[in-house]
Amino acid sequence: MGRAHGGEELISIVQERPVDLLLLDLRLRDAHGLDLLRLLRRDFHVIDAICVSVDHATETIAEAWRLGAFDYLLKPVTFIRFQETLRAYRHYRRLVQEVDDAPDQDAVDALRPRSSASSMMFLPKNLQQPTMELFLDFFRRHDEAFTAQEVAHHLGLARTTASRYLDFLLHRGFLGVSSCPSGPGRPSLRFRRRADQRTAQNSPGP
Repeated sequence: MGRAHGGEELISIVQERPVDLLLLDLRLRDAHGLDLLRLLRRDFHVIDAICVSVDHATETIAEAWRLGAFDYLLKPVTFIRFQETLRAYRHYRRLVQEVDDAPDQDAVDALRPRSSASSMMFLPKNLQQPTMELFLDFFRRHDEAFTAQEVAHHLGLARTTASRYLDFLLHRGFLGVSSCPSGPGRPSLRFRRRADQRTAQNSPGP
């Protein structure tokens, strides 16, 4: 880990040692963060970046996406939102290491740092896009059905958190649900990607 207070110091650090991820404040004392990100993309293209800024301008945010930012966090950043982003990035890096040299479409979709499917969803305030990415990637990679507890275990989340996201995806039509006996009491619910979602993803384009 390292810390830079300006653009020149940042460039010096990435020249001296390998850097996988930058937490990049767009307001540095001697440079704009997007100019630095553009330079890094040109000369050190393997570096990922999470942008942090007070700038709410749509064009600034869009430019960060165009330059390949993994995420864009608005100040003041809450701990929960920051934690969600780091969890999503860790998941993304693990997928990069696990995917074969000749991935299928499911693997390619899972490798997108930000899923187009989740970015098109209007999420309520109690759901975060980076965590939604984890759920979408998980069900793209698994065709079998899972309980909320099983999904929570796989993703390292609390069961109550997993249930919120599963309910949302169920009502949006991405997931289907079935019940199965689980001993005394109510049967457990098992969630699975809907058959039409699997067919649409695996069908060739026009």
